[in-house]
Amino acid sequence: MTPAPVSRSTACAAPRGRRAFTLIELVAVIVVLGILAATAAPALANMQRGREAALAREAERRVEL
Repeated sequence: MTPAPVSRSTACAAPRGRRAFTLIELVAVIVVLGILAATAAPALANMQRGREAALAREAERRVEL
């Protein structure tokens, strides 16, 4: 028994159950990540300033001893 001939269109086609993300979905994810980054950046900057202030207070205490 010989196998059925395979045409180019069926040989290169993606499997039926597999789907890709649409451009709209990718843009939506990028927008959400951008919003999260925009809200997290100031909080991280404030944490850095607080850390630096705490280190300065600690250094001042050590000098006073």
